[in-house]
Amino acid sequence: IQQNAIEFIPCRTQHQKLIQNNLWSPKITSVFEEDDVIVKKFGYEVDRKSLSDLISGSKINDLIVNFYIEMVCNSNPKVECSHIDSLIVSKILNGNLTRLSRYFEKNFKADFRLLFCPALILKDHWVLFVFDSSRKSITCYDSIFRTESEMIDKIRAPLTKYITSLSGSDSWTIVNDSLYPKQKGNDKDCGVFVCAYSKWLAHVKPFSFKQNDIPKIRKTMGSEVLKGQIEQFDCLEQ
Repeated sequence: IQQNAIEFIPCRTQHQKLIQNNLWSPKITSVFEEDDVIVKKFGYEVDRKSLSDLISGSKINDLIVNFYIEMVCNSNPKVECSHIDSLIVSKILNGNLTRLSRYFEKNFKADFRLLFCPALILKDHWVLFVFDSSRKSITCYDSIFRTESEMIDKIRAPLTKYITSLSGSDSWTIVNDSLYPKQKGNDKDCGVFVCAYSKWLAHVKPFSFKQNDIPKIRKTMGSEVLKGQIEQFDCLEQ
């Protein structure tokens, strides 16, 4: 199977219909085991429990975040985007730099305008670091808190050893703008905000969503994950 070719795991027709018919219900019925794989793409395997968490309003895990941002990176040919897996970003933040060269040699797309680095910080909070090679800027999008610049440099410095286009990034502008959508009233939507930030940025759209839009965005994301591709951008604006 080609890396970017979607693979639906074979199942009976009635099971396929069940996935579609129950996609937006609060809880998918228990026909499958929670770890059943529903779709494969980009080297990731999306299981039923991860999809259920996305569409039911729960906090999403690293599998959904990485799978979704990888779809985003392949959704707009006009903007070259790349993505570092959140598990690798977490290793860097924790000071564990072993075997990083192997990851970047095998899995990394080095030509990009935007580099997305999702990270799980404070044990259960998602943020998105974005390196913009055209604007020579680095931004951390955090739907709740304000991220310290020291954390940005903790990621940036090791990456310069593996990504040539980030050489000289120590002089890039660190953008401290906080005028972007923030989550309110819960602690479960941070991963969805991170995915939405990446999609809007990759499509060069001004952020037009807010907390009230998150249930709709979750539904759209669920559909996109099942299809293995990002929908036309105006689908989110209807």
